[in-house]
Amino acid sequence: MKSFPSGPRSGRRPRRRRWAFPAGAAIAALLLIPLISLTLLAIRGGLSDPVATTGAVAVIRLVAVFAGIPIALTGGGIARLAAEAGQARGRRRAAVVGARTLAVAGAGLMIVAAIPNEVIPASAVGWVALAAAGAGLGAVVGAAVGIVVGDAWPSWAELNPWHDEHPTAP
Repeated sequence: MKSFPSGPRSGRRPRRRRWAFPAGAAIAALLLIPLISLTLLAIRGGLSDPVATTGAVAVIRLVAVFAGIPIALTGGGIARLAAEAGQARGRRRAAVVGARTLAVAGAGLMIVAAIPNEVIPASAVGWVALAAAGAGLGAVVGAAVGIVVGDAWPSWAELNPWHDEHPTAP
């Protein structure tokens, strides 16, 4: 007999979502790399110059090279955590868990991406502001990850407003 039961009383474990890790990695990479790049470009002052497209490409390239793999792995791990929370308590809880967790990771990822782009603050306040910007971006992307992987999506039949009125099968 187990001293600490970990699943439902029926003895069945809830089905693990195998697609959560790749989905979270893709969402985090597709959203966080451009957002961090835009933030670093804004800090460097590159958004005010309309001719500085080569600067934007260089920033995106450096962010993708130095922080791309950590962003994808972090997003995938957080997606698994959010999917587990979503199975227990629903999509809203998964979004909260994803936002909180990726906010903490986003602060570090922003710093990892800022150093190769030569965005190095001169004071401690600058480092805190840089980390806070990363935390804000991470929270937004983490909430998106949690919403996507948090709970089972309804089927097309369930989304049909006339589902009960017009059954398709006899």
